[in-house]
Amino acid sequence: MRADPRLLGYLTRSLSYEVGSVLQYMVDAQQCSQWQSHSYAKQFRESVQHELEHIALLVDALVKLGVSPAVPGLPSVRLCQTVRQMMYTNAELESRVIQHYEDALQYCIRRGDETHESLFANILNDETSHLEQLDSQTQFLRSTED
Repeated sequence: MRADPRLLGYLTRSLSYEVGSVLQYMVDAQQCSQWQSHSYAKQFRESVQHELEHIALLVDALVKLGVSPAVPGLPSVRLCQTVRQMMYTNAELESRVIQHYEDALQYCIRRGDETHESLFANILNDETSHLEQLDSQTQFLRSTED
């Protein structure tokens, strides 16, 4: 049985986004550690763990389809100058990821692919919650700088 090429595209692009997010959050955690912002460093390290869980789910889905996972076209990692800039950068990344997962989810719904629909819906839910946390932290940082 041959896997649906468009589904494979969604899975592979998802994997690229998740690996890119891991790299970004690792850089953010390292920078925060250097700035002695240990609570933010801890938050970013926790984000790395959540993204790694998504990577595991995506790799599992690809392997079950008989496809060797690949990570083409990683998003660029940015070195930020402030924690607030990190929050904005990460919110932009998460917004792109959310749009991607919404598209993937709609594709699976149209195709009647309940297995991958569930996968994309669960990851979308996690990413939406993460974006809400980033937005909340950005608002908090904005209020403390005024």
